[in-house]
Amino acid sequence: MRKTFLFLFLLLLLFLSLNQTIFAQSSRDTTQNDSSDYNKVFTVVDQSAEPIDGMTELNKWLIQNMQYPEGARRMGLEGINFVKFIVEPDGSITNVMLSRGFDGACDREAVRLISIMPKWKPGMQGGRPVRQAYTIPVRFRLDVWEQSHKKRK
Repeated sequence: MRKTFLFLFLLLLLFLSLNQTIFAQSSRDTTQNDSSDYNKVFTVVDQSAEPIDGMTELNKWLIQNMQYPEGARRMGLEGINFVKFIVEPDGSITNVMLSRGFDGACDREAVRLISIMPKWKPGMQGGRPVRQAYTIPVRFRLDVWEQSHKKRK
C-alpha cells in the first residue's frame, strides 16, 4: 500500500513538473523601461529624499521664513499642517498640496513655505535619482516663531 501511494505521489509530482510552462524574460531595450520610470512617483525607495543640510536645518529654515498669519497670531492659534509634495530627480520641489491643515491662513502659509524651500537630495532607486512623494509636518508654534523673529530684529 505504501509503495503504491509513494509511486502515485512521485508520478503526480513528475506530471506536475513536466506540465509547468517556462517563461523567459523578453530582450527589451532597458532604455525603454528607464524612460517609462522617469515619470513614476515612488513612495518607497532604496534611499529616501532628504534636505541637503538635514532636517534640523530645514526646520530652522521653515521657522525663519515663516510669515505667521496675523489673525492666527492674534488668536493664539497653534497647530501642525501636513504638506505633500514631490521631490524631483534634480532635487526641486513640485506638486505641493495640503494633506491636513488646521486654519485656512496657516494652511496657505505652509504650502507657500514648502513651495519655496531649497532643493533636496533626491530619492534614489537602483542607483538612479527618481521622483519621490514626501509629506512633512509644518508646525505653527508662537513661542518658537516669536523667539526666532526677535533674534532677527
